[in-house]
Parts: sequence; structure tokens; C-alpha cells
Amino acid sequence: MPIQEIVEKLNQALTNVDFNKDEVENLLVLLTEHQQVKVKILDFEYYNEERLEYAKNEKSKEVKFQNFEQAASWRHREKKILKYIELRKEFNIKKSGFHFEEEFLFFFYLGTEKNDKQLKEIIINKFKI
Repeated sequence: MPIQEIVEKLNQALTNVDFNKDEVENLLVLLTEHQQVKVKILDFEYYNEERLEYAKNEKSKEVKFQNFEQAASWRHREKKILKYIELRKEFNIKKSGFHFEEEFLFFFYLGTEKNDKQLKEIIINKFKI
């Protein structure tokens, strides 16, 4: 089965009324074991503007108390969150979905689709992400 067809089936699984976990796992196995595709979750629900604001506030608190190592740690988190936000905006990602690029299957997770939480759990458990 061609890679693009598998990706389309995975995207359909996001909204299917009759979610079939075994079918999804089989599609993922086809990609990862037979096509040598690597799976990556981009969790845009987790890395969002609220979390960015929280990281900035925590960094500021640590600087105020002169805990510079902790402030640096929060700055690192802030930069990572900002990268996710910029990526989501640059590619105008508004809902969860799968996208294949070169040897990677990206799962853009936003928590917007009927079955995306189940798919995220399958990917995490199956691939130890």
C-alpha cells in the first residue's frame, strides 16, 4: 500500500465513528516496519500560548530570586514552546492530522478531533515516544 494512502487512512481514523484500534496499529506497522518511516508527535495542545506565558512568569520569578540555573531551565522551556507555536502558525495548523514528509510521519496533535487522543496514546505506547 502506498505511503500516501496509509496517511489518508490515518487521517480518516481521526474522525471515524467506528474507531478501529487494530486497523490503526496495522497501518502504523506498515509504515514503520515495512516502509522504514519514523513517527513523531508534535503536541500543539501541550505546547501552547498559556504554557508559554507560564514559562515566562516562572523564569521571571527565578531571576528575581537570583536562581539563575532555574531561570535558564525555564528559558530553555520557553524557547521550545515558542518553536512549537511558531511552527503551528507558520503552517496554519488548526486541527489534528497526519503529514508525511521524507522519512517521517508527523502527527500534529491539537486535541480537536474525535479520536485524536486515542491515536496519540497508540503512538506513544507502540513506539515509546
